[in-house]
Amino acid sequence: MAGIRDLLRTTLDDILADDLQRFRLSLSNDLPEGVKPIGKGRLEKKRCV
Repeated sequence: MAGIRDLLRTTLDDILADDLQRFRLSLSNDLPEGVKPIGKGRLEKKRCV
């Protein structure tokens, strides 16, 4: 059975640039109470590997 990291990696490998930008925004917006966002500086200009 694939682990969460493997599933996430497989999904992100198939994501397009526009979808990746939306995903990055979702990591820092509209989070459940008590969940800290990932700083925008850590997400800027990052590429898919």
